[in-house]
Amino acid sequence: MSTCNGLPILALTVCLSLLGCQSSQQSRTIDTGAAAPHQVVKAPELAAQSQSPISDVLIPRGFKWDPSRSRSVEAPGLRWVEHRYQGKAYKWQLGRFFQRQMPLAQWQADSSRMSLGTLMLYFSKPGERCEIVISDGSWSSLNVDVIIFPVRRDSPGALSSAN
Repeated sequence: MSTCNGLPILALTVCLSLLGCQSSQQSRTIDTGAAAPHQVVKAPELAAQSQSPISDVLIPRGFKWDPSRSRSVEAPGLRWVEHRYQGKAYKWQLGRFFQRQMPLAQWQADSSRMSLGTLMLYFSKPGERCEIVISDGSWSSLNVDVIIFPVRRDSPGALSSAN
């Protein structure tokens, strides 16, 4: 008597599960000029939280607001916000998240820059400017500082701070 009757089913199950695992991630092989090409897996896009302390700035899921490092002042027609969020993601993944999400809340992308490992994104809307600063935190986490401040409405480009 042979015990190989279940072997084809087992082999088929293993093959299908491996194919399913491979198709769930986007990857590509690149040649860097090194001895052997290596595979790069693209990080998945981040999703926004359903609720955010700042109504017109969406925050990615998994990022927690740190009220001990945050402050805000609001008055009729103006606001000044400095909020810190902490969580885990790749810096460029976070940058892409904010570049996609901010225009949905009527923020216009002005510029971005990277300096000493810190990614800075600049946005504006009439009467306000928003700076998003993505920097290294502790224990492999990232800090996201969201800074919103008023600007003079009459200045060209509205880049100067209102006093």
